[in-house]
Amino acid sequence: MVRTVAVRGHFSAWNSLLRLKWARKALEAYRHAAIGAAAGLKFPA
Repeated sequence: MVRTVAVRGHFSAWNSLLRLKWARKALEAYRHAAIGAAAGLKFPA
């Protein structure tokens, strides 16, 4: 009983960690896209 709860807690912690990692990656990509778009507007090719 205790072991299953511990495993479940470990999995949920791992899940949230992965989600945080992906959220940070997505945020970084969005920021790069926004900077690229702003640079494109400032300096049209």
